[in-house]
Order: sequence, then C-alpha cells, then structure tokens
Amino acid sequence: MSFDKAHSAIRVLLSHALHVSRWLRWRATAALAFCYFVLIALVERIRTAWRRRRGERPRLLWGPTALINNKYWSEAMEARGYESHTCIIVDSAITTREDWDACRDDFLGGRFSPWLRSYAMFAWAMRHADVFLFYFNGGYLIGTPLEWHEFRLLRLAGKKLIFLTFGGDIALPDHLGEMKEAMLADYPQLVEQAPLIRRRVLHSLKWSDATINGGDIGYLPAYDVVWLTQLGIDCDLWRPDGDDSGSDGSSQPVVVLHAPNHRQVNGTHHLEEAVKQLRNEGLKVDLRILEGRPNEEIRLAMHAADIVADQFLDPGYGLFPIEAMAVGKPMLTRMSPLPEELHTESLRRCPLVDTNPDNLPDQLRRLVTDPHLRRELGEAGREFVLNHHSYAAVGRDWGLVIEHAWRGAPLPDRLKPPR
Repeated sequence: MSFDKAHSAIRVLLSHALHVSRWLRWRATAALAFCYFVLIALVERIRTAWRRRRGERPRLLWGPTALINNKYWSEAMEARGYESHTCIIVDSAITTREDWDACRDDFLGGRFSPWLRSYAMFAWAMRHADVFLFYFNGGYLIGTPLEWHEFRLLRLAGKKLIFLTFGGDIALPDHLGEMKEAMLADYPQLVEQAPLIRRRVLHSLKWSDATINGGDIGYLPAYDVVWLTQLGIDCDLWRPDGDDSGSDGSSQPVVVLHAPNHRQVNGTHHLEEAVKQLRNEGLKVDLRILEGRPNEEIRLAMHAADIVADQFLDPGYGLFPIEAMAVGKPMLTRMSPLPEELHTESLRRCPLVDTNPDNLPDQLRRLVTDPHLRRELGEAGREFVLNHHSYAAVGRDWGLVIEHAWRGAPLPDRLKPPR
C-alpha cells in the first residue's frame, strides 16, 4: 500500500471514530438528561398535586412555536389573573425577541449546542408551568434524542397538556381536500414530511388533556373542543385610527391591502386578476402586497388601506382578518364551505365578506364603489372583534378550556363538538 493510500485510510478511520465518539457522547448526555428530568418530574408531581388541591390557578406556558397568537393569549390570561408566560425555540421573521418572555438562546448563555440548550429550557419549563399549550409540530425537546419522551415526562410531573392547530402542523396532503394543490405548490416538502406529521399528531393526541379544533384543514382525527373564535388580539393596539378615503374608485384610487404568507394558498393571483379586471373597467384600484413584513409595518399599512383582502381558497379566517376588523376595515376572505360541526352561532354573525375565486371580482367591485358599505362593514367588524376576539372574550373561554384540563371542569355546550 502506498503512503498516500495509507494516509487516506487512516483519515477515514479517524473520521469514523470521531463520528462514533460524538454519537456516544450525544446518547450519553441524553441518558443523563433523561434521569435528571425524571427526578425533576417526581418532585414536580408532588408540587403540582399540592397546587391543585389548594385550588390554585395553574401556571401557563405557551410555545415553543413563535406565533404571535401565543403572546396575545398569554397577555389575555395574565389579565384574568393567571401566571402566564411564552417560551419559544427561535424567533420568526415577523415577530421580535421582545414579543417573548423566554427563548432557547437565553439558556446556558447561548454558548452550548442547541440540544443542550433545549434540555436546559425544558428543565426550566417543567419547574415553572403546570399547563402546557402546544401545537402539533413538537415541543421543547424537538430535535433532541428525547423528543418522543417529552410529553410522557410532563405527564409524569403531573402537568396538563392542551393541543391546538395552526395549519401547517396538521397539513397531511391526503387530508387537505381542494387545498392540496395550492399547499403543495408552496410547500412541496409536505409529501416527504407526511409520515412525520401523522406520527406527531397521533403522538400528541395520545398525551392530550384537551384538543381544540380551530377550523384548520388537515389531519386531526380526534378533538374535544370546537372553537373557531379562539384567536385573540389587543384591541387597544389594533383599533380604528383615521377614516376611509371615501373614494368610490372613479376619481381617487381605493387602496386594497394584501399580506400573503403563502401566495398559492392565499390565492394571490386571483386577487391580482380581479384588480386588473376592475382597472380595465375604468375603476382606480391601488393593490398593495406586503410579504414577510413585521407586524408593526402591517398595522400601519392597514390603517392606510380602504379594503383588506386575505385568502380565497381555504375557508375560515385567521389573525390577519381579525386585525383588519379590529381597525375597522372591511375584509374579503373565504368563509364557506366549512364542515357542519364548525357552523357556530358566532361564525354565522361574522361580518367578513365571503369571497372565493369565482365571485372575487364582484365582491371587490361592490366594496370599491360603495364607501358607505365599507364603513358599515368596518364598524360591524370592530364590534365582532370586541365581542369574540378581545382579550376579555378569549380569556373567558381559554379559562374554561384550561380549567377543564386542569381540574376536569365541564365544558359549556357551545365549545363541545356536536354529537
């Protein structure tokens, strides 16, 4: 064997040895962390049971996905007297670090590997919360060897787990219906991720104390709460500030705001075609599309708009339409058809303008040419948000769901699935 070949073989052997060594350290650290978590869980089990027997309110923890909904819900529950915190793994492009109480980089000074910081974050979480509010895409130990043991450890500690959806966490391709093509256009990786999505959903349901169906389309084979108006908003921050331009599109342009997270899913091209059609008819329409922008920029743009447009393929509504209604703007978004079990009384009273690709030009024309109708819908939207999406409204119903998970208190009929 030549010197070069021998040298190359030695390098390969050393590389494999280093890889094995790292794998062994990784596993050994996970084993030590698991033993440590079991000890914490056993101590916490006693403390948690004591808190429940004394009638104390549970401490809440929202995360670890950086969705601004978590911040709003946490603030709503703090206003009701709960100790409530948010903790995330990493920040998103449309939020800021200041939105969250804790982040993984806060632990161990941010100097160690991500999975070691995840262990420290999880240990802190077990000691500082009684009720954990998760989505279906994993918990605080995601990406570590202990990912599939997290919920078992929390239940050992006497903690309660509540699961809800945000959409992507249950986006199993074969369960997306007519949204499948659009979702796969924006997220082709969903096909490859489908087995993992299914496994996470089923694993989460196994340990769930309360599961909320919020109307997201996807794979959710079981749930015990139906709550389409669960999203909350700070109505003091998101409030009317300025008047509609009063234009009817004849002399001055009517401003339409659209802020898609996913162009295919939102049906952005349908809106662009509708605006083009109205312009060809002689109407002045200014379409402003903002993508991946911070929440503060979206809020300022919304105040300057006359009409807000969201999505036209997926029925239901999320935070963006709520924000538009809160600031008194008429909103175009698709509201039908929804499954029968989601036809709640509150949803029937929602003033969002039900819009699909077929009627989009007509609905848009109706709002562009009628400033009085825009004002009426804006006022009705503001009232709807105060009644259903304000901190007081969502805090009340979150309290019912949390007490159901924490003490087994019965749910009101309006939050139960139909029989």
